[in-house]
Amino acid sequence: MASAPKPLTGTKVFLMLVAFFGLVIGVNVTMMKLAIATLPGTDVDSPYAAGLTYDREISAAHDQALRKWKVNAHIERRNDGGAVVQVEARDAGGQPIAGLKFGGRL
Repeated sequence: MASAPKPLTGTKVFLMLVAFFGLVIGVNVTMMKLAIATLPGTDVDSPYAAGLTYDREISAAHDQALRKWKVNAHIERRNDGGAVVQVEARDAGGQPIAGLKFGGRL
């Protein structure tokens, strides 16, 4: 003889609801903590100045594209752990460009 199923009461529904939202909130908090710990973002002293610098870089890249210059850079690791950076700039005709100053930061 089979026993009758237990009735669904208000207490059971309340506990299921609390368990569901508790699980959702727990997963959200965990994902938020992992996201903040792995990618904290970048802080700059002046976002306005950083934006202006970015705009200058875009303008310089646009100017270079208009000149049809080709700039190639190559980094080679040495056996002693150091590295050599080689930068080559050529004009629209493929000729090397002399007299340029290159700057870089690694």
